[in-house]
Amino acid sequence: MRKATNILTLSLTIAGWTSFILLFYFLFQDGKEKIQIQMDFALEKAITSDYHERLNKKLIAHRPLGRKIKGSQIKTEEGIETITFKDSIDEFLADQLITQYTLIKSSPINPDNLSNIFKNEINNNEIIGKKGIIYCHNGKKQYSDNDSISPQSAILTSPQIIDAKETASVQAWVDCSWITVLRNTTSKALWSVIAYGIVLLGVSISFYVDEKKKKKVIEKGENIQIGDLLLQKDMEKMYIKGVECPIRRADFKLLLLFVQAPNQLLTLEDIKNAFWSNEDDPDNKIYSHISTLRSALKDFPNYQIKREGKEYRLILPDVCSINKIIRSYTNRHLQKLLPSIFRHHK
Repeated sequence: MRKATNILTLSLTIAGWTSFILLFYFLFQDGKEKIQIQMDFALEKAITSDYHERLNKKLIAHRPLGRKIKGSQIKTEEGIETITFKDSIDEFLADQLITQYTLIKSSPINPDNLSNIFKNEINNNEIIGKKGIIYCHNGKKQYSDNDSISPQSAILTSPQIIDAKETASVQAWVDCSWITVLRNTTSKALWSVIAYGIVLLGVSISFYVDEKKKKKVIEKGENIQIGDLLLQKDMEKMYIKGVECPIRRADFKLLLLFVQAPNQLLTLEDIKNAFWSNEDDPDNKIYSHISTLRSALKDFPNYQIKREGKEYRLILPDVCSINKIIRSYTNRHLQKLLPSIFRHHK
């Protein structure tokens, strides 16, 4: 039974860490999405600023067909050209797209200049990290500062088409640390995941310490050592932290049974088979010896024989105290934290 409990505890711990990793991943993606939104907004402002810097109205004359227009005619030094759009769009937007199309030929975008404008815009949002621009014209990419490596590991915006005939597009990128990404997540969700991780870490430590304590039964000749508990089998003496604890012979043998039993868990049937297998009803004797064994340990309250249903277990102080802390924290907080985490990521 105890083995099955250990397997269940281990499985739940693994499932808990898997859930934590997934939650952290979703939280990280949420931070990246929020940064991308800020980047898109900053890039739009940078494109508009760059557009006005390069604009030379003497080169361009066009005739809009209405407030919502389907197309327009432009006149440049190369002659008259008709431009049509897939759908009707606002006149002011059409004006900028058409003008950009003409400007790109005579005054192409400089990725470094556009990058500087973008950096000024995005820095206002306290997004720390290396930044740049990818400018693509007729399928040929140009990188600000000639940096084609950084964008591979950076957060990228979607390409923004900037001219009427879709010959040019611009992307912005920011290569920021994971701390910056997490700073841009929803604060409540972040602290919920952190609290969940702390609880999970505590549960994992508790399980590890429990298992380690069980494996710390060291037999040296006639002695058995479990942490601070020392049993001298030949002398039938018990010491806790170097202090001898008076114990009766029968109780000492019962304690040895607890120590040497698999997983330190005993049923009434186990005790009966070990000492009174020929008796029909030795339950009263068992209860009496468990009681006197508890009395032998009374001066050391951290060492106790604990009843779990119809079974008894030797509890050691470090395992006991950690489990109490974990159970107390978990019962009060964990059920409150998990709903808010999953509600945020629905």
